[in-house]
Amino acid sequence: EGKSQFLPDPAGLAEVVAIGEKHRELLHRLGFTSYICVPMRSRDQVRGVISMAITDSGRHFTEADLELAEMLAERATMVVENAQLYRDARDELQRRETFIAQLGHELRNPLSAIANAVTVLDTEPARADERILKLRGILKRQTSQLSRLVNDLLDISRITRGKISLNRIPLDLGELVRRCVQTVQETDGAEGRNLEVQFASANLVIDADEARVEQIFWNLLTNAIKFTEPGGNIDVAVARKDAAALVSVTDDGAGISPEALPDIFKPFQQATRGSVEAGGMGLGLALVEQLTHLHGGTVAVFSNGPGTGSRFEVTLPLAQSNTAADEPESAHENSVAKRRVLIVDDNPDALDSLKMLLEFVGHEIDVASNGHSGVERAKAWRPEVALIDIGLPDIDGYEVVARMRALNLKPRPLLVALTGYGQPEDRQRALAAGFDVHLTKPVDIDELNRILSWKGAH
Repeated sequence: EGKSQFLPDPAGLAEVVAIGEKHRELLHRLGFTSYICVPMRSRDQVRGVISMAITDSGRHFTEADLELAEMLAERATMVVENAQLYRDARDELQRRETFIAQLGHELRNPLSAIANAVTVLDTEPARADERILKLRGILKRQTSQLSRLVNDLLDISRITRGKISLNRIPLDLGELVRRCVQTVQETDGAEGRNLEVQFASANLVIDADEARVEQIFWNLLTNAIKFTEPGGNIDVAVARKDAAALVSVTDDGAGISPEALPDIFKPFQQATRGSVEAGGMGLGLALVEQLTHLHGGTVAVFSNGPGTGSRFEVTLPLAQSNTAADEPESAHENSVAKRRVLIVDDNPDALDSLKMLLEFVGHEIDVASNGHSGVERAKAWRPEVALIDIGLPDIDGYEVVARMRALNLKPRPLLVALTGYGQPEDRQRALAAGFDVHLTKPVDIDELNRILSWKGAH
């Protein structure tokens, strides 16, 4: 009933009716001379009990023993509650991660079709009128922005679980920052802002993941643009600081209030700067901090308050040999080898847009909308490269690649997983299943061209 029962001696057994007749009989048969039963109460419910008994006729529990038992029950209840909270939190986190991964997949499929269509439009002769050109630019910019938002959402989940890895190569930091500045200058929001860049006199080389470092400075630059009114100034400086490279992004925009500064890098924070609402998902600066730390660097923010602007400083350790690696040749600078390419995808828009894009480049294309027909087309048509979606309606892409491998086609085709599932474990599973390459939708056309130009694709 949720009340402590304290029987200091056998005589008290007959007087305590709350424990029930059967309980009293059991205590008598066991020969208890003294007995304590304390409930473990949690949220107005009894989760269990702690019982203590003595069978030595010369000893009996005291009031002090009862107090000790009640304290033990309280502590044990806290342990049980914490364990339950941990299990609930773990299950909720797992459900959230599964949802985010599935969300990323579902978003990337239509995004892939849009991105492919925009790329095809960009390759068309410039015979459209001004309105069409403007709409084409809007599509391109917004598709790029949506793609970055989806990646940011998934990256937060990966970093939180410690499942993000870095593909480090020597990088010329100044050149990378230059590219980022040029890219953000093409966005809608950058119009009317004065964006100045100062570079160090010497090359500053870092060992870093190129895509992740671009992510850091893209977020800082778009953040500065967001909170700087047209006519305002944004200054970017790249310099050496001891054994590190220092990149600062300074604006004279809305500024940051003192109370918002401590939480500025926390995920999902939506701080207001002056009269400007942050908008977005509150992930950009959180990713900046976490990706910078993964590279062994630091990030700091400075502001004197609303209306005074802000400055973000990122330091990244320099490579021991501070010389830039040879830049890989761009896919645009090489003639892309013409391939026989089979596309297996059940999304009609993604299938048609990718087919149009690759045909425009000059490849010979065949298509299949499900796994079984994909295997049959591979057997009959013998492609040099097969781009295979994972989430197919009949058999999944893993089964498709296994069956294609079993055909023992000569020459051996290059099998590429082209999917909306982009977690590191998805890539590992794809390679273990027999794929040669794993690409995440929407695929970057330059990356796809590099793969199609690979000498192993024959």
